[in-house]
Amino acid sequence: MNSVSTMAISLTTMLASLPSIASSTNFMELGFGRLAFDNVSEIEPKGFVITANIEFGGLYLEGSSALMADDVAVTGLVYGAEEDVLATLDFDVDSRTYTLLAGKQFDLNDHSLIDIYGGYSRHRLEIAYSGLVNTTHYDGYTNKELILFLNQGENESSDHYHLEAAYDYTHVDLNFRVGVGFERIQDDVSENNLVYLAEVGYRFTNNISANVSYRNAEVYDTLSLNLRYSF
Repeated sequence: MNSVSTMAISLTTMLASLPSIASSTNFMELGFGRLAFDNVSEIEPKGFVITANIEFGGLYLEGSSALMADDVAVTGLVYGAEEDVLATLDFDVDSRTYTLLAGKQFDLNDHSLIDIYGGYSRHRLEIAYSGLVNTTHYDGYTNKELILFLNQGENESSDHYHLEAAYDYTHVDLNFRVGVGFERIQDDVSENNLVYLAEVGYRFTNNISANVSYRNAEVYDTLSLNLRYSF
């Protein structure tokens, strides 16, 4: 056997022993991201996302926790028939999301797969706010009222049910992932939303990789930069 054949066989054996970046199971991931709401552009909580994934019996379970916060001042002016109201509010926002997914991957070839998964998320949003309201009457009289809600606020919780499918493709150390799905959100009212997602990843070593992930569910979207350790 010549040296070229020996080198080719050795290289093939080495590559076959490496964990495929497309096989996105059995990992721990830490990320930093932000949450944006479709109807409130001023508030974008930011924070950390922790994810754990483990495969067993041909299926996998994935759990994640996202803890994010924001502190922002919002100013608004409302014109009335007899007065104008200028309000400046300081919002202290805490967002917590816990997710549990179950899924299965179907290999298409050595470089690509289809990932089908579904699950449940619990989202809790806590908002405390304080502010200054300046009311100007058209007769020239100005009334200033300081409104503080430091120990009060609003708490909202919602349940999210997911069913999604993603196409995963690997080229050398680069990984590309796109997907679509469905999400049902239940709080005071229920709504069904289309989901689409995209992710680009790069493998630095056999076990360490990083990715940028984006997910949009119509009424909100998430963007995160993640560091992954595969085992």
